[in-house]
Amino acid sequence: MTQIADTILEQLGGRRFIAMTGAKNFLAHPASNDGATRGALQMDLPATITKDKGNRLFVRLTADDLYQVELWKIRGLNFRKLGSADAVPVESLRQTFTGLTGLDTHL
Repeated sequence: MTQIADTILEQLGGRRFIAMTGAKNFLAHPASNDGATRGALQMDLPATITKDKGNRLFVRLTADDLYQVELWKIRGLNFRKLGSADAVPVESLRQTFTGLTGLDTHL
């Protein structure tokens, strides 16, 4: 993964986050061409235990060093955004994740 995606994962809790949430299939996204995002991390979540059955999460680092978090339900070619949060500071990233998914990031 890229350095930004690795940093996002560490800010969410790293290996403990993965163990607590069941997140998998991590994918790093590069910075956007227009400079709006500096990089992103995408992950799959277990839809059977997330709030509203969301199964894909995107965490993007914006140009102003804040995060944009989106929870999606993806099944085949059907995409539906279940929730999002914009301008999330790093201190609130775990709380935002828990609020959107219903999953705890730590014990």
